[in-house]
Amino acid sequence: MAWKVTEKNIKIHTIIDGIHSVEDRKVAISYRKLKALGAKRRIYKDTKEVFFFIETDYDLTL
Repeated sequence: MAWKVTEKNIKIHTIIDGIHSVEDRKVAISYRKLKALGAKRRIYKDTKEVFFFIETDYDLTL
């Protein structure tokens, strides 16, 4: 079975040595891989923008 790959908005929140950083990306990735990374689907209340949120304590490159 092939995985459906679509373009999604992703926000990566990284905390390394007490330093917080947030990176916004638009990535072509499957839903199954997002779930494996622990991504959660979120929606901004004011703009209704849909994105996937990944919180991590290590540097993540997509």
